[in-house]
Amino acid sequence: MNIKEIADILGFDIEDVQMVVEVFKEEAHIQMNLLHSAIKAHDFTSIVSASHAIKGSASNLHLDIISKSAREIEMAARDEKLIDYQTKYDIISIELDTLKV
Repeated sequence: MNIKEIADILGFDIEDVQMVVEVFKEEAHIQMNLLHSAIKAHDFTSIVSASHAIKGSASNLHLDIISKSAREIEMAARDEKLIDYQTKYDIISIELDTLKV
């Protein structure tokens, strides 16, 4: 999804959405670093926390692929399920990299 599509969905000016997306990307980068470390350490509590933060912010911006992947990570970690967290992480990472401001 691009900035114009997000602006149209939210009913905001493109400039306002650009600012919000920039802040989202900065915060998501921090959370992604935390998530990556938590996945490596099998720290389910931290996985839940970081993925929840990413999910909520992405959902607010209608970034559905990011939100869905973060939700899947969060729900699995809440139940301490062993899933391929790294693949879900990679999906989020790719989507963040392709999100242009």
